[in-house]
Amino acid sequence: MASTRIRILCKQTSFVVNFSKLLRRLVHQTASCDAKKLGGAGGKAVAPVAKKELEVEQDPQKLCRLLCGGNIFKEGSDPELKPDNEYPDWLWTMRLDRQAIPLSELDPETPQYWNRLKTLNMRRQKRLQSLKKF
Repeated sequence: MASTRIRILCKQTSFVVNFSKLLRRLVHQTASCDAKKLGGAGGKAVAPVAKKELEVEQDPQKLCRLLCGGNIFKEGSDPELKPDNEYPDWLWTMRLDRQAIPLSELDPETPQYWNRLKTLNMRRQKRLQSLKKF
């Protein structure tokens, strides 16, 4: 009785395993057929479109007159530059370097000052912790 029960369980297990293999094969074949329908060669998906790289403008006349690479539309030309007095004042006072603002240049009444101070103190504490031997 026990041996027949084991045989029945083994047959059921092998049936489940075979069914899962069959199901996996069907899903794989369906996916490859769909890829072929989409126009891929050999059942592979279509490659994405390559990025278009802009050429570096060498003409000094264009560089002084136009914002080269500023056209965001498919058609049209680059926008022309305006005189300096037509742009807002904050544009000329922007920081261009990517370094963090030194603490001495920040006003203590602003939240940026206190965030920077907190960051510097955390870095100092980590550096001191790394110097401890035990």
